[in-house]
Amino acid sequence: MNRPVPCPVGQYVPHLLGLWRARFSSGVPVDPRGSRLLPDGRLTGPELYEAAAAVKELSRGFTRERGLAGTPYMDDPGLLGGYLLFYWTVSFAQTWAALLSAGLLPGKHLEGRRVLDLGAGPGPSSLALLAAGAGRVTAVDRSAPALEIAVELARRSGRRLETRVADLASGARLPEGPFDLVTAVHTVNELWSDRDDRLDRRRAFVERLAGLLTPGGRVLLVDPALTATANEAIELRDALVAGGWRVLAPCAREEGCPALPSGTCHADVAWDPPPAVRRIGHAARIGRESLAFSYFLLESGGSVPHHRAAAPPKGAETPAEERPDGSPPALYRVVSDRFLAKSGRLRVLLCGPEGRFPLSVDGRASFPSAGTFRSLSRHDLVRVGGVEQRATGWGLTPTSVLEVVARAPSMEDPRARQDRRTQSAPRRRPSPRRRPR
Repeated sequence: MNRPVPCPVGQYVPHLLGLWRARFSSGVPVDPRGSRLLPDGRLTGPELYEAAAAVKELSRGFTRERGLAGTPYMDDPGLLGGYLLFYWTVSFAQTWAALLSAGLLPGKHLEGRRVLDLGAGPGPSSLALLAAGAGRVTAVDRSAPALEIAVELARRSGRRLETRVADLASGARLPEGPFDLVTAVHTVNELWSDRDDRLDRRRAFVERLAGLLTPGGRVLLVDPALTATANEAIELRDALVAGGWRVLAPCAREEGCPALPSGTCHADVAWDPPPAVRRIGHAARIGRESLAFSYFLLESGGSVPHHRAAAPPKGAETPAEERPDGSPPALYRVVSDRFLAKSGRLRVLLCGPEGRFPLSVDGRASFPSAGTFRSLSRHDLVRVGGVEQRATGWGLTPTSVLEVVARAPSMEDPRARQDRRTQSAPRRRPSPRRRPR
């Protein structure tokens, strides 16, 4: 199991609450001396009601019909205030989780690096990058009020953030490079969302970023895990691969993504929201005990043939340890949670050189690879050998080998999560004993 890398978003909650109360809350001002007695950022009843109402409106605009996508909602004080109290921490945590998933955390991969953060809004991804060690971050957004908040949050946390007001959809001039990393968190999916040619425009937009990168520089795209946005992110990924870009993470294959057209793909990382955020989410009836998002870490250059591979037909594949060309055993990404099929077999979906297909094992099996199988989580990276060919994929047998090369990233100890669930579970009162007649 990977050692959890805690997300430091909790330290920003008092600053977010203070800014919201000072600039956006419509209620009676709260004595700041009293607020210091509540280090977890507890809201009063009226404040919680007001925050939950704004969060609900944002949630509707971000998910169902996505009415806020591509609109200047950050210029609306009520929506910007609601964003600060809930979605700011979620976006910070998703950026942190994406950096973990892409292999840029833990370690010193970002130390001293120059980063351009596009569509930064009030700075959740920018401050996550600074907290991850980036030496210099430039935040770009079309909303001047949002960037003003980002600068203030950076100042309150003892950091410096550069900003540039620019409308990305209008082709505005971007800051001068070169940058070691360009990030776009929940940004690309909102660009040209109402246009039929949005894929072509987004591809041209990302290709333009290549000119801002240092040699070996990378682009990190993070988008919501909604089916529509995740699938459009995959379509963009495939279009970039066709143009010579390399996908460094999360893909274990260089060709077109086999999830399309009937499936999708995303990461899912558990986290423990700060108490104030958890309460607001509960009041707004929005759960956030895990962070689901799609992401791609990309590098420009090279030529990769573009074709979509199908799931392996029965008897068509060679087990990983027997690759005839002498190349190293293939890697496969676990792209689903474990589930129990009607046949009684446990399954996960793997994605690798042969495509996307099930790996299964008898639910009653007790041999070593079956035990390893039961420990698998979405996003684990594995090697498989000695499998049997089944009608729809591969099956583990007593002689099979299943090796976990890298575990999915974690931001909290699973034992702490279980303890929290146990503590929050309602206690059942013992039923009164009936007296014998």
